[in-house]
Amino acid sequence: GRLVFPPSVDEQEIVIRAVLDDIPESDESYLVTLSNITGGGVFDANKATIFIRQNGDANGIVLISPASRFLVLSEEKGSYHIQVIRNAGSFGTVEVGWKIAPDDSNAFVLDQGKITFVPQQQNADIDLFLKSDNTPELSKTFTLTLETIQGGARFDTDPDATAATLLVAASDNPHGIVQFSSPFTRDVSEGVGKVMLGLTRLFGTFGTLRVNYTTNGSAVDGSDYTLNTYSIDITPGRQSSSVEVDVIDDSLPELTESFFVQLVSVELVSQESNTSVVQGVQIDTLPSLGSPTTSYVTILENDYPYGVLEFDAASRRIDLSEDAGSQQLTLTRTGGTFGVVVVTYQSRNASAGAGEDFDLGFD
Repeated sequence: GRLVFPPSVDEQEIVIRAVLDDIPESDESYLVTLSNITGGGVFDANKATIFIRQNGDANGIVLISPASRFLVLSEEKGSYHIQVIRNAGSFGTVEVGWKIAPDDSNAFVLDQGKITFVPQQQNADIDLFLKSDNTPELSKTFTLTLETIQGGARFDTDPDATAATLLVAASDNPHGIVQFSSPFTRDVSEGVGKVMLGLTRLFGTFGTLRVNYTTNGSAVDGSDYTLNTYSIDITPGRQSSSVEVDVIDDSLPELTESFFVQLVSVELVSQESNTSVVQGVQIDTLPSLGSPTTSYVTILENDYPYGVLEFDAASRRIDLSEDAGSQQLTLTRTGGTFGVVVVTYQSRNASAGAGEDFDLGFD
């Protein structure tokens, strides 16, 4: 432009204006310089510096990407990324501090840290690493919060935009795997009374489990053995239990019989679980059956199932005269009558001689 100082005028003004727009800008400046003076005047201070201060959040508005505000994490995958966005301006270097709560030293390798945006950078990632171990753990929810910010930027005013919910799925069978413990087969007598079939709960012991089972075999439930129940509860913290079987002791001659107890299912009865799959991850795991699920019991033969053989009372002493002719000796089989039993017999000479004094009729 051009200014004219008429005679007797000692002050004139140059009008400057800042242009208002929606573009975030950092601090800017320019010079206004006086030049080409005519009419006899001279310059003294011929430069003016004009500063335009930053506007429109030039250093940015920081928030967590909507896609990263809810994540389901699994120990198996291990590593995840939380995307943090710098909206509006991207001038200057901005440092953002974050933290995970509640504190849990077994969950994350790092539960707090910082990320840095360099000038013109609009996206940065928080890298999360889950600890990999063999410890049974239930699902647990954590919250990651952006807590501190430096470098002239600010957080988004929506509090939901600066926090992420992290749902860590259950791992390493927290409710356990149930199976029979050794020995898996056993022989017992009818008089044993009770037989305890051991159960083992492997891995985790969270929650109360109900183990359901059934029986079958040549031995008959109710006649040869009894179970008071067909399920058993294993309480939290317990790693073992037993299926209790009562063997019935009676006077009936019986051959060897057997039965088995078969685990058919296990269920969690003490708490609710969420087995839904979210973001490709199953949140909770249910208890399960391992191997073996069958335990065998053999009840040995009892009460003389093949019988007790003896002469009857009348045959144990017989008085004969030489003219009595033939006489029968009666052999009895008491107790059981299973199977074919063959008895051999013979005479033994005493004072009477075989063939001279008596004749033993062999069949």
